Amino acid sequence: MHRSGATALILIGTCTVFLVLICFFFFIQKIRQQRIQRKVVEKEGGDVVKPQITYEGPHSPLSLLPPALIQALALASQSSHKEEDIPPTFLTMEPPFSNNSLGRLWFSVYYDYLTSNLVLKVLHARYPKGRGWSSNPGEVWVEAVVLSPLNSVMATANTGTRRASSAPVFQQTFRFKVDDMEVTQYLLRLTLYDRSPDQPGEKASGAVIVPLSSLDLCSQETLARDLQ
Repeated sequence: MHRSGATALILIGTCTVFLVLICFFFFIQKIRQQRIQRKVVEKEGGDVVKPQITYEGPHSPLSLLPPALIQALALASQSSHKEEDIPPTFLTMEPPFSNNSLGRLWFSVYYDYLTSNLVLKVLHARYPKGRGWSSNPGEVWVEAVVLSPLNSVMATANTGTRRASSAPVFQQTFRFKVDDMEVTQYLLRLTLYDRSPDQPGEKASGAVIVPLSSLDLCSQETLARDLQ
């Protein structure tokens, strides 16, 4: 507390000195203007001819302060508590994924009542185990499956393969024929698969399971879920 108070006093003192210098500058300008007026009177012997002045509108004295100084003063006047640092997210305003997550998947899903189709858009992913630095990182892709309440597969589709980087982008759309009376009873499972050149075969790196009853199927907003 004492340290923050001392910092605030230093900043306020600096601001005060800056304002005094500004006032002194305007005072000097006024003195120079008066001298110019007296010289005009002495030369022409007539009325004082005031030099033309262009007014650009009133300005607040604070507008002459450096923005960094104004920001520092504002921060010093705030309370000393600090909020928890939250790392920025990737291409979305969704909350960041948990530290123990295997990654995160961004997608959108809505129901087209005109065609009785469930429309899924697989957008991109964050994959901490990506190997984008390698010349041969392997491939990743997403498998989308529509499941019934009894976990039977109703429909399935795969995205195209992408380079196994830490942020693969898919941008693919799929349509599944689903009856509108039953759509909210189904589950949507999205699985991220990884095929590494150093290991034989492919492996599921994580999956997202979303009950369609928990979503607003009339909205096309972007969703983000942790891979588990």
